[in-house]
Parts: sequence; C-alpha cells; structure tokens
Amino acid sequence: METRRHVLGKVLVIFENDDKADGQSLSLITCKLIGDKIDSLVFDPLKGFPADFPNSTAGVIVGGGLPSVNDPKDWIAKEINLIMRAASLRLPILGICFGHQLIAKAFGSEVIRGQRMVGFANIVKIKDSPIFNNLPQSWRSPIYHQDRVSFVPEDFELIATSDYCEIQAMQHSKLPIWTVQFHPEIDFGANQFFADPVEEWNDEAAFESGPNKQLIDNFIDVCLSGY
Repeated sequence: METRRHVLGKVLVIFENDDKADGQSLSLITCKLIGDKIDSLVFDPLKGFPADFPNSTAGVIVGGGLPSVNDPKDWIAKEINLIMRAASLRLPILGICFGHQLIAKAFGSEVIRGQRMVGFANIVKIKDSPIFNNLPQSWRSPIYHQDRVSFVPEDFELIATSDYCEIQAMQHSKLPIWTVQFHPEIDFGANQFFADPVEEWNDEAAFESGPNKQLIDNFIDVCLSGY
C-alpha cells in the first residue's frame, strides 16, 4: 500500500491488480499522472483490501491487470464487492482494462476471451461524457488485453468504440461510473514497451498535452467536484 500526501486531504483509491508495463506498476504511473491534484492510496489485491473506503475518499480507480476477471480467485470476488460498495456510496469510479471488464461483470455483463491485442487503437467517441471533456472525436490510445466485454450491461451506455473492439468505453446512466478498455494511464515512457510506439509520445510535453492524459485529468476533476 502506498500513500501520497496532499494539503487538500482528498484521497483517490487505486486498486493495482498486479499489472506491469516497462517494469513499472501501472498504478504508480497513474499516481505520477495525477500529480499534486489529489492524494492517492494504492492497494495491491494480492496483499489485501481495506475493510471500507476512508471517509476522505473522493473516487476510485480500478486498474489494469494480467489476470482474467473470470479466474476463480478470492481476491477478484472481494474486489467486486468493494466496487459495489463504492457504487452504493456514489463514489466516482473509473475502470481501466481489467477494471473495465470487472465492473462490467459486476453489473451483469459477460467477459469473453478474444484475440490478444497489444499496441495502439484508434478510439472513437460516440457520446459526450464528463471524462471526454476537451477530447477530440478520435485519438490513439494504448491497448493490452485479450479478454473483452461481450455486451453493455443494464443501466450502462456505450460512449466510445474502435474497429477491433466495439465496447471501448461505457458510462452508467445513473451513477458516476466510467470504464475504458484502453489504457489512458500509460505514459510517454511506458510507450516504449510496445512494438509500435507513438513517435510523438517520446516527448513528455507532447504526452502531457494529449487526450489520454486529459481523460485522467477529467476524472480527477469529477472526483474533486463532488459529482
């Protein structure tokens, strides 16, 4: 568990889910992208979960991971319970890749095995959303997955798609919950992990002003707004 301090006292809880990119934990990359806007509290599910969310929790990120959400592991079931607890508290939630699939499963969808996809995809926005503020109609984003969500669960709506995977992003119609299959948190350094890195992302300033970083910023803004 890792904690970062900030004067505002608001906490973003991140579930790590044991993913690695370029030797770096994706949750720690996410913390770096968050910067000084908000505290972050990282939990590794393999080492245990909090009994409940701290009173100062402003939002939750359910991160990516190498396991399948269909694996018969106790920690996956416990994480689903915590997701539903966060939903009952109306905490803003962002699910990324494994987190996208886990939230879909928690709300009644099915996650199926598909072709392994590693690289970049052209993400196409099909509906406005708070997490898409100031984003273009389409942009390239890192992808790293094999499982995919087979259908949009009840009370969710599709907000972004791609040629290779229809369900790239969803939002709940009544609760502050958003999910993305792609990896907006992968930064310019981890970009080199892929076989076809985006050349312009080799410059940190270019990545910082890009749509993937903007999506993370938008979610943090939602958390801090008391959405």
